[in-house]
Amino acid sequence: MITTFDQSLDMLGVHTDGVGTTQLAGAFDLTRPLSPMVADLVQSSIEHGYGKFLSIVAEGRSMSVEAVDAIAQGRVWSGETAQELGLVDHLGGLDDAVKAAAQKAGLEEGDYGVRHVQEQLDPFENFIVSVLEQAQVRGMVPDSMGQTVPVVADIQGRFMTAMEELQWLKDPKGAYAICMHCKVN
Repeated sequence: MITTFDQSLDMLGVHTDGVGTTQLAGAFDLTRPLSPMVADLVQSSIEHGYGKFLSIVAEGRSMSVEAVDAIAQGRVWSGETAQELGLVDHLGGLDDAVKAAAQKAGLEEGDYGVRHVQEQLDPFENFIVSVLEQAQVRGMVPDSMGQTVPVVADIQGRFMTAMEELQWLKDPKGAYAICMHCKVN
């Protein structure tokens, strides 16, 4: 599903227009409705990706594609339910997965190491992370790996997206309303 805001903007009396050199020009402009052609392309891409996913799972679990499709149907299962359905062998965290991979590779504990690679943040992103850490957001959601917790990453991601979008706004008075915590599904 791709959210567009054409109807919401229409209710506010805001309309957009434009010209393009191809049928796909402005295809993902959120101020206009999605064209049937683009909707078909997106749907086709989703179906192709889902079919590939089903094939990979079926091969990895020694199941038929039909059996996996009957279980999956686009749903997300909890770890326990996935284990009951035969979609996973064991439950655990990253450390457990690393140990299992090392065992499969024939490595003894101590014969391997783990290096966590993180994206370098620019000064503004470091500032945001610092503010969030000082607000003790990290302390509210414990993380066994000491990594940036999903809540922090989610808030940071939304903030950065909103800041990037600001550069495209051209209101002469500079008046904008942006929801920093809204999540469109």
